[in-house]
Amino acid sequence: MEYPNAPLRKVISVVETLKNLPIGIEYEILAKDIKGNVLRHRKTLLERSHNMKFKITEAGLIDRVRITRLQ
Repeated sequence: MEYPNAPLRKVISVVETLKNLPIGIEYEILAKDIKGNVLRHRKTLLERSHNMKFKITEAGLIDRVRITRLQ
């Protein structure tokens, strides 16, 4: 299912971007700004250390990833 109106966020720092995402809102980030494996690694570290939960999905476009903070 496509959500063409998901806000696009510019990534400067992976950890700060993930920490500052509001809960329950889906964002698209440019995959060229951040490597997918780095994003998933930082996500795992934050989930373990700060008791946060994230959902990462492909956005349908090659250069974008969708991320939602669940908790």
